[in-house]
Amino acid sequence: CSSDLWDRPLAAQLAPRVFQRLISSGKLNSPEGRSLFQGSLVDRQPWPLYSEGTSTSTCMAAGHFYAATFSDPVDAGCALALARIGSLVRGGMEGKMDDAFAALGYLRMHLPPDDPMLMQCEQQIFTLMALNGMLCDDALQGMAFMCARSESAYGFGSPRTVNAYWNLCYSCVNLGYFEDGYQAYLRFLWPQYRRQVPSDPLRRWYLAYFAPIAYRVGDLDTAYMTAMTQLADDEIGEHTS
Repeated sequence: CSSDLWDRPLAAQLAPRVFQRLISSGKLNSPEGRSLFQGSLVDRQPWPLYSEGTSTSTCMAAGHFYAATFSDPVDAGCALALARIGSLVRGGMEGKMDDAFAALGYLRMHLPPDDPMLMQCEQQIFTLMALNGMLCDDALQGMAFMCARSESAYGFGSPRTVNAYWNLCYSCVNLGYFEDGYQAYLRFLWPQYRRQVPSDPLRRWYLAYFAPIAYRVGDLDTAYMTAMTQLADDEIGEHTS
């Protein structure tokens, strides 16, 4: 795909046309249609109904519409559960954790444990719990379990696994567990970052975050190496721009 497809204004123009074509061709419930709708909901891509500022009730109305297109009640229930989790995550789950976990329970009942949508919903819920200080230990335990499941399902170096470990590390640090966050960084993420090309924008952000964490726990050598790697990336970027 062209990188232009990730441009927000362009995506907002393309999405209605894509859905219109799927509806008119009768393929709204095709694997491609499901992937588009679920991805726009769970990944929070800038489709019109899930753009920034859209109310939870509007997101849920879209979810009800989509779920109603399935003849199988289980498929409809899973689509509605995904919509509920995505809408609550987008609008903030404080005071709505029971709704989110009820929807998650339905997905766990009807989807395989390594289903990408199920795993992504779990990861988002646990991350928000940790970031908001809700059930801190339970959230981190759930995220650590998610890392193991992702590694088993997709492989150690897959983007999904790296993202799962990143969320765990970030949440540990956010809650004050600096040593735990540092150990997870050093063991699982540092090798992956060093394999990324210097032009990868995520690599720059991760390195900038890891350097002060390594310094915070007293690993000055790794903090120095991380900072120097970032400076080297900057120099490469200047020569290639």
